[in-house]
Parts: sequence; C-alpha cells; structure tokens
Amino acid sequence: MYQETVLKNNLTIVYERIPFVRSVSFGLWIGAGSRYETREQNGISHFIEHMLFKGTGTRTAEDIARTIDNIGGQINAFTGKECTCFYTKTLDEDLPTAIELISDMLFNSTFEPVHIETERKVIAEEISMYEDYPEEMVHDMLTEEVWSGNSLGYPILGNYYSVAGITRDDILNHMRAFYVPENSVISVAGNFDDKKLLDLVEKYFGHWQSHNYCKIHAYKPWFNRSIKVKKKETEQVHMCLGFRGVKQGEENLYSLLTLNNILGGGMSSRLFQKVREEL
Repeated sequence: MYQETVLKNNLTIVYERIPFVRSVSFGLWIGAGSRYETREQNGISHFIEHMLFKGTGTRTAEDIARTIDNIGGQINAFTGKECTCFYTKTLDEDLPTAIELISDMLFNSTFEPVHIETERKVIAEEISMYEDYPEEMVHDMLTEEVWSGNSLGYPILGNYYSVAGITRDDILNHMRAFYVPENSVISVAGNFDDKKLLDLVEKYFGHWQSHNYCKIHAYKPWFNRSIKVKKKETEQVHMCLGFRGVKQGEENLYSLLTLNNILGGGMSSRLFQKVREEL
C-alpha cells in the first residue's frame, strides 16, 4: 500500500516500499503538458523536457549520462498532454545518486543558447520523423478534430512554427509558472527505507519554492464531430475513429474495456479477424 507525505513547501511525495526487490524507481512529475500551452508556444513543455538533459552548472550533458550509466541505472523523461515526467531506475543503494541528479537537472540547468538552438533542430527532426509515420499522425489528427479550439487538441511536440519561435526567456518563464512544488509530485517505488527516502527528498527538494504560483484551470473541451483526411504517398490507409467515452473511475469503464477487447484487443478480435484474415 502506498503512502503519501507533503513537505512544508507543498511538494507531494507518493511512495511504496517493495522489500523483496533490489531496485528503486524514482519519478518527478510536473503538471505541465501541451494542454496548458498557448498556440504560439505549443511544444514548450516538450522543449523543456529536452533541455533539462543538456547540462547544469556542474555537469555537461555527457556528465549527466555518465552519472547514471556508471551505476548501471536508467534515466529518461516524457511529456504528455497534462504532465511532464523525469524518472530513474537504479539499484536501491544508488537511490541517493538518482535523487541528487534529478534535483541538479531541475534546479541548475543552464539553458545555454547554443544548446537551445541545437535542440530546436532535434525537435524539428522529431516532428518530421513523426509525420513519416501515418499510424502515429492519425491519432494527432483525431485529437485535433475532436478537441478543435481547445488546447487538448494541440500536439505534444508542437509544430515547426511554434517550436521555431520559442526563446530562452519563454522557457524560463514557463518553468517559473509550472515547475513549482505545489504543481509537482515525486513518486518512488522499490526497496528503500522510508525515513532515509524522506530525508533525501527534503535535502534535495525541500528548498524548492514557488514563484507566486497560480493554478491553471484548463477549459472544458467540447466534443466536435467532423471528418479530416490527409493524403500521403503510402501503401496503406490508416483510419482512426473517436467516440464519447465514460469518466475515469466510473463502473461502465470496465464494460467499455471489454468492448475494446472484443473489437480489437487481440488476434481473435472482430477487427483482426475481418481485416487481417478475411480481407
């Protein structure tokens, strides 16, 4: 059973001890995703995720990688529509190293202009690569249509024009607004001592203060009915359909998941049998 603790600076820690393993997973979750962006700065949350790996006042990008590689650990991050997460997986004895590293990246990243320009090109290539995969693009097309006019429909990566216009000041201002303890959660699971864990988090994150944080209330989206077609020179056609679902936590969710499996959940599903075997 997980436990929850809130530090004096309102940073929430959710943790569960699993004594029969020798590893620990540590995650820093920030309530900053594409849903909370403007159209002009679409993609800035993902941009920041990249930049936190580019170097701090005492570590280069290579140093960050070597710090975790030298202990046989893993470090990565991802950005979604509602959050950004930085996470590690290490041996239990190396948890202090992981926590210190994440805190260094969070508080001491330098955002050097040369690194920003380099990463801008990397993200542009990432967008191009994404557009080369119709099976991925079709999902973004669906969300853009279903939530047209709402930031939930914005692509997580942004677009060429918005990413090209993001400045260093934009990045710093966005972090001041969203990268605050009240808007963040630390999650930990694995083999650790509860008191030592809380002491470590207090040591490396207890000084974290907000900058006049004001909780952002995203607009409730409207479900729009429309059809969007994009032609590409490919050998296959990709189609995506979206329907109204149920609220998270409702009992009908399990009925919907059952229907999902019947229609396309496996090799015996109706769509698989019809499209793959019969057609």
